[in-house]
Amino acid sequence: MKLDGSAVTQNFRFARATSTPSDEGSRTCSTWGHGAIRTYTDEFYYFTSTCKYILSRQCKGDTEDFNVEILRGSNGNLQHIFMKIEGVMIVVANGTIQVKGTVVSLPYDDKVIIIQKHGVDVRFSNRKHTIILIWNYQDALQITVDAQYRKKLCGLCGTFDASVSTTYDLMYTRQYKVDSWLASCATKFPEEINCSAANVCSVLSNIFQSCTSTAIKDKYLEMCRKDVCAKREANQRSPICPANQIFMECGPICMPTCTDSNPQQQCDQCVNTCSCPEGTVLDNIRGKDRCIRQVECPCEYGGAVYNSGQMRTTFCQSCICKSGMWECSDLNCPEICMIEEGTHITTFDGNYYNLIGDCSYYAIMTKDWSVKIEMHLCQAAYKQTCLQRVTYTTSQDTYLFNNDGTVDYNGNIMGLPVVNGDLLIFQQSSLFLQVSTGSGLKMQIQISPIMQLYISLPKSAQGSTKGLCGTFNDNADDDFLSAQGIVELTYVAFSNSWRESDACPLPINSPTCVSSENENYAKENCAYLKDPAGAFSKCHSEVEFTRYYEMCKVASCNCERINDCVCIALEAYSHACAAKGIIVNNWRRSICSITCPSTQVFQYNMTACNRTCRFLSRPDIPCRVQDVPVDGCGCPEGRYMNDDGKCVSRSECPCHFSGLSVQSSQLMSINGVQCYCINGVPSCPDAVDSSILQDCRGKLFSDCSNVTACKRTCQTLNRPCPNPCVPGCVCSEGLVEDYSGHCIQPERCPCSFGGEIFNPGQTIKRDCNNCTCNGGSWVCTKIACPKTCLVYGDGHYISFDGKRYRYDGNCEYILVEDKCQGATGTFQILAESVPCCENGVTCSRNIRILFENRELILLSGNGITEVSLGQTQCTDNLYSLHTLGLYLVLTFSNGITVIWDKRTRLSVTLDARWKNKVCGLCGNFNYDIEDDLTTKGNYMVTSAVEFGNSWKTMESCSNAANQTFPCDRNPYCLAWAQKRCNIIKGAVFQACHKKVDPNPYYDACVEEACACDMEGKYLGFCTAVAVYSEACNRFDVCIRWRTADLCPVYCDYYNTPGECSWHYHPCGTLTTKTCSDHYIGKKFSADLEGCYAKCPESIPYLDENTMKCVALPQCTCYYDGRILQPGEITWNTCEKCVCVNGNTQCDRITTTTKSTTVTTTASTTSTPLTSLATTISSTITSTELTSTTVPPTKTYSTIGSTTLPPTTQETRTTPGKSTTTEGVTTSVKPFTTGTAPGTTPEVTTTTVTPTTTSSTTISTPGE
Repeated sequence: MKLDGSAVTQNFRFARATSTPSDEGSRTCSTWGHGAIRTYTDEFYYFTSTCKYILSRQCKGDTEDFNVEILRGSNGNLQHIFMKIEGVMIVVANGTIQVKGTVVSLPYDDKVIIIQKHGVDVRFSNRKHTIILIWNYQDALQITVDAQYRKKLCGLCGTFDASVSTTYDLMYTRQYKVDSWLASCATKFPEEINCSAANVCSVLSNIFQSCTSTAIKDKYLEMCRKDVCAKREANQRSPICPANQIFMECGPICMPTCTDSNPQQQCDQCVNTCSCPEGTVLDNIRGKDRCIRQVECPCEYGGAVYNSGQMRTTFCQSCICKSGMWECSDLNCPEICMIEEGTHITTFDGNYYNLIGDCSYYAIMTKDWSVKIEMHLCQAAYKQTCLQRVTYTTSQDTYLFNNDGTVDYNGNIMGLPVVNGDLLIFQQSSLFLQVSTGSGLKMQIQISPIMQLYISLPKSAQGSTKGLCGTFNDNADDDFLSAQGIVELTYVAFSNSWRESDACPLPINSPTCVSSENENYAKENCAYLKDPAGAFSKCHSEVEFTRYYEMCKVASCNCERINDCVCIALEAYSHACAAKGIIVNNWRRSICSITCPSTQVFQYNMTACNRTCRFLSRPDIPCRVQDVPVDGCGCPEGRYMNDDGKCVSRSECPCHFSGLSVQSSQLMSINGVQCYCINGVPSCPDAVDSSILQDCRGKLFSDCSNVTACKRTCQTLNRPCPNPCVPGCVCSEGLVEDYSGHCIQPERCPCSFGGEIFNPGQTIKRDCNNCTCNGGSWVCTKIACPKTCLVYGDGHYISFDGKRYRYDGNCEYILVEDKCQGATGTFQILAESVPCCENGVTCSRNIRILFENRELILLSGNGITEVSLGQTQCTDNLYSLHTLGLYLVLTFSNGITVIWDKRTRLSVTLDARWKNKVCGLCGNFNYDIEDDLTTKGNYMVTSAVEFGNSWKTMESCSNAANQTFPCDRNPYCLAWAQKRCNIIKGAVFQACHKKVDPNPYYDACVEEACACDMEGKYLGFCTAVAVYSEACNRFDVCIRWRTADLCPVYCDYYNTPGECSWHYHPCGTLTTKTCSDHYIGKKFSADLEGCYAKCPESIPYLDENTMKCVALPQCTCYYDGRILQPGEITWNTCEKCVCVNGNTQCDRITTTTKSTTVTTTASTTSTPLTSLATTISSTITSTELTSTTVPPTKTYSTIGSTTLPPTTQETRTTPGKSTTTEGVTTSVKPFTTGTAPGTTPEVTTTTVTPTTTSSTTISTPGE
């Protein structure tokens, strides 16, 4: 067919897109048509060839980062494209894309490259986004490269060096020809431009009249004429869009979808694309490329698709699909506290810890009843700790449940079942005892092979509990509330406060694995939990298996009978599944198999309801209790268990009445024995030991005959009397024993926190609250505190609510946003990990922050770039920027703080105003740890992979599959990593262990250090230890852990000869006096490690903007994202501001209507900006000036208006001055020559039409 106007404009549009580089400093080369080329330096030439050429290649430097070769067919299309990007070979030929010799489908990504749809085109890039190629499936290809490749390239695209003059002729192209000299191919340089067919090119002048300079447009017109005249026929055609999508020559690259009907603003790009008709969105749930109305959007859950309006109901939740989002309501399900594997505890609100103690602890304490657990060493050689006994106590009665299945009631051994008023105790199966009370408390006590405990409470009991099971108030933050009323920092200090006896030894950290043989055996058998084709796979979508897998490995490493420990962990996961309504059948393999007595059977959902002889003649009590299904041996349906444990027919059952069991042929009377012995100490009211009486020294001796005369101490002031009572010396009534053993008034009791003792009246800081010791209890203020989300290393996340998980995908993801569940958002923080190499760990993160029509881009090695996405208003400055130590700190006026180490560690802190208003990989900030893995579709998942995939910013990026982490890939590195990371659990950080639990930080460190490449051994390890060190510093424990041989930080490099200003501080410093004296700088410089300056007396002020010591008059100012030199003046719609002594002093401007013309002429300077000229017409009125001084804690945002105040002739130099027209704003903030240690100069740029340079002359005619 003939080359028509639409094909010409399509080609021109594709090529013209390169006229404005995507980022300042980066440049683009493009080739299109049958041989048109625009070089990196905006030179155009045209030749046709069927030979193979190097289009662009890195020819200079230590490495070859990329090489691109092309071959055009006789029809002009790109027949063969070869790319080598950071060692990865990519071949495009015959309509396929091959990566490392294998044909791939889109999207494709790995640790090095990303290949994905870009509108109707294909985009190839490295993960650093320093090399980007876009191919239109036919004849056009463009390459965009970072400024770092300047003067290092060769090929048809030129050298990327504007200072070199090049003649692009046959001799030039021949040196980049890849074919051998004998290859049969032809090359021509056509010059004809006036053929009759070339008239079609005239359409370019009309359609693209104002989008580029005249010189560039004329070059494109020339290329079009040469292309048309050289090839009179062409095969150009408009793309065919799938389903009911429509083709747009200029449309957004981010298409509205069912899961995101309003894509983020930075996606509003003009590209050739297929898009949905107005009023519709892409159905990305069904994946059939169709566009539908938002109200018709389906929802997804567990791999199944639900139509809009369809409902789904799980065990504890009812949900309805509405316009692509789930709206869920919780059913009245009980919450469960779990004590599993003897020591692993999960609170009602989802906090998990491993308490290896040797004591009795209060698991739950309320005003009416308590549950106590007793754990002791059960195997010395393996250092195995087991749960031995559970005690339930009310105001009148005590029930003891022993690990052999026996039950004591007030000292008497009872037969089962037990019915005492509204309390029921019976055996649900051979493995479980069931307890139910009138208060709604239910307990399931597993007695074999290892004792486990499950405690459930109704919603009505929320907020009424304390103890090891937490506060049960949907707030995981205060779970570690001690007996003295303060939230402890570690589970060790917390659990110590709930000991029944102060004589118990302290809990120990998880011991190392006793047997490496056991360790390997445990890993092999515990992995059955993860098997995607195994019995447990049906539950993976409802219950996260990772914690149970880790628990299985840890417990089995210190276990005498390893099979029991493995099986009890599998049992625990099975129980968690049953609590969600999923019965896991057939999971008991050989090592976990159970042989039942001859008349009994094994069932995975065993019940005692209607299965016992005892309840045939009266109401069946087990049928009253509804709790989580359990497994075990019991009677099959239709058979009944007699007193001998045999399953018999109904006719064989004895009759029970008045406590008697009467067989058909004999009468039996059963009498109870009132006798008991506890802990080897008899309870004999008449026997008093005189030697004990003599040792009381002024105290009273309690023989337990008076239950109120128990030993009361300051530690046990808020706990019940020990039960059973222990005879001994006690203080007289009204007094308690202090920490030294003296009897004092209760109000004189000190308080404990973090293992330290504080006197009455002393006040400490707990997060943002103050706590005062008052009579042995802490009284704290109730201020809502900011929360922090942290991501670091190879995908370690800690959410705002404290959820820890691992996820490392190859896309860009939403860390946090307030655009949740269809709401109109105001900000987004996005992050993308950049790996060191193909198989390496993450080396850095690219970060983008979108807010108020602005975009901040944080790139490792490139500082921070600001882009204005639209016309801004005259408002107060929206953010401040500080370089402190090793970190870059951004604080926003809306209560958001971002701290970045310029590598992998990124934290986001939100004020309390954001509670329940955010979502993303950082969770939802609602104090509920259990719903943090909520997807973008508003449903909870258990898989971190599924959760992470839902928060990618681009649908065109592929989902991560099941992830394999470094220790799994490199098991031979595990021993090295454990030894290296032991610094966290060792003596160096011992002072911090009582304040910050080292175990999760140690585990993360091991995973990071398991990457055996150099970056993993050092960058990953050092970052992980630095994260723990920073956590310690937040609680006033400063650890100087770095040495010359261990993760050193060298500050002397930044000292000029003869000076010694810069020094390393492991926990920040407050001694530096800064120009701005900004409170943000003071706040964070006291916490963040790194290099800090100690300025000499002659130049005593540190200029934060230049990071140099200066005298006060030399101080620069930070204003609206820019640096102002001393004395520099800047204008905006609202103010005229001048920089004086580091402070920005502004005159407020008010205007009334009056016409004036302002002409702005830009001249070239040494600052890295583009020279352009523009004329701006504005309407200005008479001016009223109000003099104000802006304090150093506040600046004003002024970008965004075309109105300037009238003045007489005035000339000023304004580095970073910004000008706004009806289009987009350009803002530049250049650093001076001095930069902070470990940073690069900070430059902020944007694409703008038009832009200015830093030297601006403004002339305003007089009135």
